[in-house]
Amino acid sequence: MKRGRHYLHLLILLAAAAAGPVQAFNLRTWLDNPPYAGGGTAQEQIQCYALPYGAIGFSSHLLTYLTAFLLSIGRHPLLFWNRLKRRRFNIFVSAVGFCVSCPVTVLTMVRCRRTWPFILLAIWKLFLSATITIMAIHAASLIPSTPPEPPNSPAATPTSSPPDEYESGRRMDNPTVPSSSYASKSSRRYEEEAYPHTSRTANNTIYELRRPASAPASPDGAADSYYSSRRHYRERSYQYTSRTATETSYELRDSATDDAADSDGRPAPAERDANREAPARRYPPSWSEQFQRIWWWVLLYFVGTVVGFVGLMDIVKNNMGTAGRLRAVTGAFGGITLFLVLLFVIGSMFEERDTNRRLNKEQGEPPRDRRGQIAELLSNFSIVMFLSFSVAMVAILFAFYTDWALAAVAGDLL
Repeated sequence: MKRGRHYLHLLILLAAAAAGPVQAFNLRTWLDNPPYAGGGTAQEQIQCYALPYGAIGFSSHLLTYLTAFLLSIGRHPLLFWNRLKRRRFNIFVSAVGFCVSCPVTVLTMVRCRRTWPFILLAIWKLFLSATITIMAIHAASLIPSTPPEPPNSPAATPTSSPPDEYESGRRMDNPTVPSSSYASKSSRRYEEEAYPHTSRTANNTIYELRRPASAPASPDGAADSYYSSRRHYRERSYQYTSRTATETSYELRDSATDDAADSDGRPAPAERDANREAPARRYPPSWSEQFQRIWWWVLLYFVGTVVGFVGLMDIVKNNMGTAGRLRAVTGAFGGITLFLVLLFVIGSMFEERDTNRRLNKEQGEPPRDRRGQIAELLSNFSIVMFLSFSVAMVAILFAFYTDWALAAVAGDLL
């Protein structure tokens, strides 16, 4: 009964709202009549800025940076524990997101046409939207058509038995191998004796079919059927291409000479494994490395950052003396930027010093005294490194500073 009353009240409110006069929204009027006249104050000018700032803008930029990071490692921006899939769907979503944000930015630029600093900020936001959209499309284009199998999947791990051609240890159609040879007497025996030997790389697997020490040998020792079948297996194995596109070979070895060289001059297993070249990766480069190429599009964001920085500095200069919150925000972000830059530079100096000490110790040079250590530490300081990292930190933190600086000017931190 109470629920029915609530529904009745809701219907009455909706009917009253529909019966009242509604002023139609006119886009042309909204664009032609800015919320200020004759320049206006900063609080009036910022009303034309329809893009988010303050806490909402800070959250938006934080999610933007997180999205770029997850895309660079091939992870889904929402379900970050999943790898990127569905190439066309990701491209479609990225294009739709840009088509939604671009008109809002353009309308802001048109309405703020009398205040050039806000136009520059809108241009910077447009560069930011274009950058993250291109990065998402580029990451989607890098998704392989056949995703790699998990490490424990049957296709990614070696099986415990040879492939079909060598399964059950059956003898190949080779007239040189007699039917009474050791290799053809008992397929079950071969199947039980076969075991996988995994070398240093998981993609290079050798299946060794081993003969027990008690296996019968040829009476004359010259035409041992076991070694004949071993050579036959070895010749045929290199003609086989495995389903995982890796080098696979099958050999018959004598367990009595397991750690020694074979009778035909072939090296021991340990020596063969050391001399064997590592096979090529299945996905060169790896899954995470191939998505690192999207960071090249950050250069486009840096161009927009320079444009937005010019506009924001003009707003900050004109309102620094009247807005106390703006001074506090500027001091806080300046201190954070300086702290991070000094932390990076000092850490790099100590890392370089430890590297030099390690090299000197390997070369047998005596350790230096305290003054020498201080001089060595200071010599590792690089002006280029300091300036480069300073510019990078300013570009990264600029988005956050813009959000809180505009909020301080408007007097609304949300």
